[in-house]
Amino acid sequence: MKNEYLTSYHHLEIASDCTWPEVRRAYKRLVKKWHPDHFHNDIRAQSLANEKIKDINCAFDLLSVHYRTHGVLPSITKTLESTVAHADPDYTPTPKEVQSRSTTATWNDAETAHYNTPNTAKQKSRYGFFVRLAFILVVVSVGYASWQAPRESNNPIPAPGVALSNTTTTTGGAANTRTSAAQDTNYFTYGSTVGEVYAVQGTPSQTIDNVWQYGKSKVYFSGGKVTHWEDDPSSPLRAKEDSKQAVSTQTTANTFSIGSTKAEVRAIQGKPLMEWSGVWEYGLSKVYFDGDRVRSWYDSPLNPLMIRK
Repeated sequence: MKNEYLTSYHHLEIASDCTWPEVRRAYKRLVKKWHPDHFHNDIRAQSLANEKIKDINCAFDLLSVHYRTHGVLPSITKTLESTVAHADPDYTPTPKEVQSRSTTATWNDAETAHYNTPNTAKQKSRYGFFVRLAFILVVVSVGYASWQAPRESNNPIPAPGVALSNTTTTTGGAANTRTSAAQDTNYFTYGSTVGEVYAVQGTPSQTIDNVWQYGKSKVYFSGGKVTHWEDDPSSPLRAKEDSKQAVSTQTTANTFSIGSTKAEVRAIQGKPLMEWSGVWEYGLSKVYFDGDRVRSWYDSPLNPLMIRK
């Protein structure tokens, strides 16, 4: 097991006495560096990148489990580092590792010290667990509230001039690819639920109302489902327009839905009483558009809309 920990540090290109934030930064940097999409023109390089990603993921998972369990990263003895370095001719200790070897405690000493003073580590581990649990509860409650609240209040309004992304596509190969409830397990699309986006794209870096941010990219929700997204190359989304999904969100003979065009709404609902650039009013009911497509609506019982519910 100690050999595996040292190999993990090696795969992440970090010193064995690094901190947990340094492990996370190294992991993010290497995943971005070895993402197979960077080598789509070179099959051999892409195959190598896939293997590197697997090694990086395994190394990060092993260190993560130890850190969550004990509250500290595993320590490595000088003797063990020399043994692994001799076994692996490509392994070169970093300057930080060389400097730390004279002062690094033995494995047994470090483990003994840790278990003799477990309170602080356990408190950190418990604190991290409750933080993650609280975040999951917040995500679930926000999604449920968005689904139950009136549709008009769930309409994220993008900044003026921001167009919908129609053909953004990213392929698999990223670290820890998750299974989605969408038809293709590697992407989400128009109409995908909050849970499906979370399963495909992972934890957002920030959530504001009905907008999830992944770096500079954004995913917009209405009624608990994806209406559109903005994809930035620096933080690509696993999203694309699914032709089957697009067909399912189009109007039937007598109703319209999210994704329907203005022409379809006019043919089914008739001419609006008031017509603005992004809003059509039918009495007390309103239909909201992003460009030429329906984003959401407010359906008043006094002036019902011909919508597919």
